[in-house]
Amino acid sequence: MTDNELLLSISEMLDKKLDAHTEVIDKKLDAHTEVIDKKLDAHTEVIDKKLDEHTKGIKAEVRKIENSVLEEVDRVDEKLQKKIDGLSEVVKEIKEYYRINKSENENVTLLLKMIIDLKKEVDILKSKIA
Repeated sequence: MTDNELLLSISEMLDKKLDAHTEVIDKKLDAHTEVIDKKLDAHTEVIDKKLDEHTKGIKAEVRKIENSVLEEVDRVDEKLQKKIDGLSEVVKEIKEYYRINKSENENVTLLLKMIIDLKKEVDILKSKIA
């Protein structure tokens, strides 16, 4: 056997051993990958469940806050509506007072005119008598 043949034979034996070790390493890597994937899936499920629980809790809190805000808005709306109703009554009273006052002013003006006219007639009658 020549040196080249011997080297070629050694190279082939090393290749076979390397292939065998590579196969074993690949199998172990596949096995470890499966274990890691299973553990990752399990952790992912736990995380998803916790996120769902937290999300439900947050949604419940948001609902509580929303209901509180809506109740407060309703309370303020009722309070303001009562004030508006009260102001409407005051405006009605003011309008009625203004209407009465205007009517009285017109009557006073008419009476003053009548008094002035009567005074003129009295003055005319006085001058005729005198």
